[in-house]
Amino acid sequence: MAAIAAAVAQAHLTPGEAAELSNMVGNYVKALEAAEVDERLRAVEARVFAENTLNADSGKSRWPTLADRNEIWVDLGKRF
Repeated sequence: MAAIAAAVAQAHLTPGEAAELSNMVGNYVKALEAAEVDERLRAVEARVFAENTLNADSGKSRWPTLADRNEIWVDLGKRF
């Protein structure tokens, strides 16, 4: 973003072009963050699945509860 501002200051970009580039950069950052959240969520879901699979061997298999889902979201929230 600093490079975009500098380019405007040096008249290499118009303010409109800078705004478009800033939006593109912002969208790219959001996409990276979404990919990271997806990766982490998949890891947590895999852990829950593994725990449920292990519990199935002992006859204690269950679907993830609301508390499990809340734990997933709290865990993800701590990382951001």
